[in-house]
Amino acid sequence: MINISMYYPDYDFIFLGDLFPVDSNVNEKVIIGPKLQNLLSKSKHNVVNLEYPLTKSESKIAKTGPNFKADPSNVNLLRKFNINICNLANNHIKDYGIQGIIDTCSSLESSNIKYFDLMGYNENNLLFIDVYGI
Repeated sequence: MINISMYYPDYDFIFLGDLFPVDSNVNEKVIIGPKLQNLLSKSKHNVVNLEYPLTKSESKIAKTGPNFKADPSNVNLLRKFNINICNLANNHIKDYGIQGIIDTCSSLESSNIKYFDLMGYNENNLLFIDVYGI
């Protein structure tokens, strides 16, 4: 097995796919393995697709397929894994309507986690990261 840290000791960005932060009591090694946790801890910017809203709302939208959500307190899992940027453009972010989106943004903002791609819901559509201080 190749030790990637041997070739890339410093990281500016790590991009991951869908993340479902559903239970802050789950052992984090079940969700993200220790090698990936190590990489995330060394990276400056870790980006995930936050697959569904962080909300306590019970107002599901009518749609085909399941409505997903997680409790806002599960934002702690994102912090635990050093996730500091979330993409919100996905098929479940609107499962609990505008309130679910508001709750999600509030949870992320209170945890100092940046987010992007909420076209049509707020002015935070684009996210610019000044990586090199230029």
